[in-house]
Amino acid sequence: MAARALSRFLIDRDPGTTNTQKKERAMSESNPSQKPQRGLNIKISDEELKGRYANLVRASHTREEFILDFINFIPPQGAVTARVIMSPGHLKRLIGALHTNLKMYEDKFGAIHEASEPDPSEGSIN
Repeated sequence: MAARALSRFLIDRDPGTTNTQKKERAMSESNPSQKPQRGLNIKISDEELKGRYANLVRASHTREEFILDFINFIPPQGAVTARVIMSPGHLKRLIGALHTNLKMYEDKFGAIHEASEPDPSEGSIN
């Protein structure tokens, strides 16, 4: 269920598919014989819609939450471009959704080769 919700969220953010989905939802709402679909009404500002680039993620945790720092690392330094804090349960659901989407991607486009570790001689991560 979480994977489906994340997939729908990501699809809804794609400007190319948003209008199509809106039309499909409107048609299903106008036909009472069809089962209504549940959806999320999510607003996003123009600034957030641009996204943030990250080529490094630092994960840490406390008992109550996980902290994901998304970093744009250009040796010899990096800058946190976004920080996401979530509960352990939500993180587990996110990992499941990412796993599902990664499998769908690889089924469609082929295997992804894991990126190599950064070269320590090019800089340091603090």
